[in-house]
Amino acid sequence: MPKADRGFFLGADCGATKATVVIIDSKGEIVSLAEGPGTTHETLESKEFWAGMVKVISQALHGCRGKIKYACFGMAGIDTANDMRAAKHWMSKSGMEALLKCPIDIFNDIQIVLPAIGVTEGVVAIAGTGSAFYGVRNGKNAKAGGLDCVLTDEGSAYDIGVTALRAAVRSWDGRGHKTMLERMVFAKTGASNGFELKDKMHGSSKSVIASFAKLVSEAEAKGDNVAKKILDSAGTECVMGINAVIKRLNFSGSFDIALTGKLFSKGVLNERVRANLDQNHPQVKIRIVKEPAIGAAKLAMDLSKQNKARKKP
Repeated sequence: MPKADRGFFLGADCGATKATVVIIDSKGEIVSLAEGPGTTHETLESKEFWAGMVKVISQALHGCRGKIKYACFGMAGIDTANDMRAAKHWMSKSGMEALLKCPIDIFNDIQIVLPAIGVTEGVVAIAGTGSAFYGVRNGKNAKAGGLDCVLTDEGSAYDIGVTALRAAVRSWDGRGHKTMLERMVFAKTGASNGFELKDKMHGSSKSVIASFAKLVSEAEAKGDNVAKKILDSAGTECVMGINAVIKRLNFSGSFDIALTGKLFSKGVLNERVRANLDQNHPQVKIRIVKEPAIGAAKLAMDLSKQNKARKKP
């Protein structure tokens, strides 16, 4: 364990399904890790969510015998000035500031991914419960998607889940091709027909709908063509998002593309996306980021150093 007087840096990745908190020492080594509930635009102002986050932060702090010098939070749903104001308000109201007793910065969760791989420029694709695409080059940034499920989230687990549910109903009522997703969806929900499925799914959260993406991977592995087409479409959407950012920032030649979120960490879309990128951008370096919270902690360390440098006479 590093000496306490060196200080520690906390990073949190608050995705739509789960939140991960990492504490690193001054050498960048992980000294503590804890997990808790995720966040969406709807839960940014939820008392229960922030109480849960305080609990997770407290768990992480138990594994760190020293002072936190700086903390960074990467949060899903931080897309507008109103979102940021809400997050900062609840950061104070929940007791988070009093618990950490250090400077705190808040970012959209996609902004902590490049620091996780130790670069300042490149392109990021998130394909988890939701999806988003982002890039930084020559001091400029660009984002595509990432405006929640009503407007975007193509290529995400939610998108795949919705499509799977619809494919199951179309298979059941005869409007679409027969697919084993019909049987799998009914088995997962306990429904025996489309009418019962409607009742079972009424009011389902985004994360619950996203959980049906796993059935699509299982069905494709068993040779289901409908499932294959669903995943092909999701892969195409991710490539379109990546290409939109590449075009807007004029990337060319060799640069980093970081892929994160459960559809990449679990290998669901990797080969589809990689095959397209290898063909159209052969010099890119594709990196899979399984723990973006490390990027938030590294960002906290960098910001702490910048603050210290500004204070020097």
